[in-house]
Amino acid sequence: MKRDDVLKLVRQRPFKPFRITTSGGESIDIVKQGMVLVGETDINIGLPHPERPFPAVRNVIWLGLADIVRAEELRSAPAA
Repeated sequence: MKRDDVLKLVRQRPFKPFRITTSGGESIDIVKQGMVLVGETDINIGLPHPERPFPAVRNVIWLGLADIVRAEELRSAPAA
């Protein structure tokens, strides 16, 4: 996926949660605006911590932009 396409999703106002699908078939839901850092060739995604308020994260996923095959808006945000 192109960097500018990911930035468009991350920067939209108001923010709309979206799902990234990887070439390996994994789906990652982005439910908060501050969860993603976009680099030139990769992104870092913070996964929400189940017991602490945002912006605490449980862990961080590194993902190459080339590994993203699809990004789509979530119709309703899953419980974070």
